[in-house]
Amino acid sequence: MKNWLLGLMLATGLAQAEPMILTGTLTHADHNTYREVPFEVPAGTEAIYVKVSHDGQDDNTVIDLGMYDPFGFRGWSGGNKTEFYISQFDATPSYRPGPILHGTWHLILGLPNVSIGVETDFRAEITLINSENRGNSTEFHTPISTERGWYRGDFHAHTGHSDGSCTSLAGNKVPCPVHKTLDAALEAGLDFVSVTDHNTLTHQATLRELAPYYDTIAVIAGREVTTFNGHANVFSANQPTDFQLGSNRLPTLSHLYQQVEDQNALISINHPGRPTGAECMGCGWNPPGNDYSRVDAIEIVNTPQYLLHETFDHPLSGIPFWEQKLEQGYRIIGIGGSDNHEPDVDYGDPKYRFAPVTVVKADSLSQADILDAVRVGRIYLDLALEPGRLIDIEARNGNQSGFMGDTLTANQGDRIELTFITEQAEGLSLELITSSGLTIEHGELQVNQSESQHQMSYTSDGERSWVRANLRDSDGRLVMVSNPVFINFD
Repeated sequence: MKNWLLGLMLATGLAQAEPMILTGTLTHADHNTYREVPFEVPAGTEAIYVKVSHDGQDDNTVIDLGMYDPFGFRGWSGGNKTEFYISQFDATPSYRPGPILHGTWHLILGLPNVSIGVETDFRAEITLINSENRGNSTEFHTPISTERGWYRGDFHAHTGHSDGSCTSLAGNKVPCPVHKTLDAALEAGLDFVSVTDHNTLTHQATLRELAPYYDTIAVIAGREVTTFNGHANVFSANQPTDFQLGSNRLPTLSHLYQQVEDQNALISINHPGRPTGAECMGCGWNPPGNDYSRVDAIEIVNTPQYLLHETFDHPLSGIPFWEQKLEQGYRIIGIGGSDNHEPDVDYGDPKYRFAPVTVVKADSLSQADILDAVRVGRIYLDLALEPGRLIDIEARNGNQSGFMGDTLTANQGDRIELTFITEQAEGLSLELITSSGLTIEHGELQVNQSESQHQMSYTSDGERSWVRANLRDSDGRLVMVSNPVFINFD
């Protein structure tokens, strides 16, 4: 069996925690018995990783595994697994999630076979995870690919753990099981997908169960924090985040940001341009006292808006809201989200189940690196769903260079050289978008080759500025959106 959980620990940094080592020797006297190995779990422990090995394979020794916490049974995997994970909110299948109670736990060793004359040494590594060493414990699998590259995915989808629905085998509308969303994402050719059910963590246990099977797509833990003043996606949080904004549980938005930051998670404002009303309670973004310096990303394109307006850059899209925040000096990255609630509905064309596609340049196809790419901002949105089509920006100022999402510094009079890079974008026109007051002279920006570069430059005034680009088709329809290169945003 693939040692996927150990690899997962290494990939997420959890293996840096010093494990507790339990050892012992088994003989034929242990045949057809159970041995309970005690260990202490201190207060503040959030999760437990267990890995058991032994040297009796050649002698046909078999060890089955289970676990008791101080008050009862937590699970039994028998000989199916040699390692497992238990936390308050999710666990390896065979084990029950729930509070990690402090006190004496017992690792159960079931011994269906220890042959006559055989001595088997076993070793159990117990890794206790807390707030100081948790790493990214919502990572569900090892990297799908360890290659650096452009990866396509969706950051916003719902299942039956909130208000996602689909058609049952008997033709009824029912809460949709998580696997239907993963199946639809694979059918759409995505490299990654995030399940973001409203205000809950229950889908994370299901994702942990499914992820080893869905080992060709990166599954990202998310949730949509839904308040009466706006919605926001939180990615990779492994603890609850409050959503009752204005109550004693969440007095201000600052408290939510602190919960996200304490978990090394990421937050993105969802569909900020949508109106709030009976059809979508709290969908527009208008919370009081918002500190945009603590916002990582904004969902600038959301598919239901497209379905309503037949254009991605209509007045209620998130793009004007995003650009307003850029103008105010906030370095916030633009991403997209399908907001898919019905993975078996194709909206007239199956490709729109997960539109737009957000394309990220990541060091690997894994949750951690995909989210790091969001923080970096090497991201563009593919609205026409054309794999292989690319847009990027390279900027230079003397010895400094950077791409989308990067920040360069510039003094007054410095010449900023820009290169707009496209691939498989023949017939599209390049639209330059800049911060107010910034003028860049340019000629014809029509893309006529499979691989094309448009070069231009401007003289910095030493102030904060940003530059990005759109691509439009011959009908003027927006088909690609880049993130900016930032100047003097540090």
